[in-house]
Amino acid sequence: MAQFKVGDKVRHETYGDMEIMYGPFAGRAATPSNTVYVAERVMTGWEGAVSENTLTPIPETPTDPRREVVARTIATRICGNRVTRAEIEAEYPRADAILAALDAMETPADKPRPLAVGDKIRILEDGHNGAKVFVGDVLTVEYAHRDVFQTGAPRLYTRGVRWTFEAKDAGTGWERVTADTEVIDGVTYDLTARYRDSMGDVWARQDDGLWWVCEWASGNPATLGTNPDTDNESYRDYSLADVIEKFGPITRV
Repeated sequence: MAQFKVGDKVRHETYGDMEIMYGPFAGRAATPSNTVYVAERVMTGWEGAVSENTLTPIPETPTDPRREVVARTIATRICGNRVTRAEIEAEYPRADAILAALDAMETPADKPRPLAVGDKIRILEDGHNGAKVFVGDVLTVEYAHRDVFQTGAPRLYTRGVRWTFEAKDAGTGWERVTADTEVIDGVTYDLTARYRDSMGDVWARQDDGLWWVCEWASGNPATLGTNPDTDNESYRDYSLADVIEKFGPITRV
């Protein structure tokens, strides 16, 4: 059975790298020495008949899909519009060097996309832009157009009028919320924040998603242990909804 097919990349013991163009053509006894292919020499474009026993396969390696485009462009600039496969592949080393240099260049950070309906923001100042909002409020964008957007927050002194915020105030009056949030009884909570309960103890979410007291009202850190002043064994593994129900209301620290 023939070892190679048209299109295979092979290495000839004398001619170097080649590509199978035609074949196989087997003699009466289909042995490797009697099986012949017509192959093209990569570097020169020369075609000739070669025996199977003089060829070894070149393993296929993943290549950058941009490589072919760059190499063809270089070959076309040098040789004109009608270029051979050999002329294109001869430019592979140069194409590889160009792509490596481009990949090594520092890529600028992507500009954040504009706010869209459904995004969340956190208020950074009470009464920002004349709206009835307070520091720590997490609001959902309900309308956005170019550099202005609206949430459900009303104007400070006008009942029922939805007020407008501006993109230019990002970082001073509001910030985009990219962290996980949870809505409980219509209130949006930032799950990466810490919250103080009605007794002054501070709660924080742990890696398993459950909430623990991390700091007592006294300011002492809460730990798991035998010290009655710091032990929080009875204040661990609560859901946020349970924290609110049993120890609320809670406020963001």
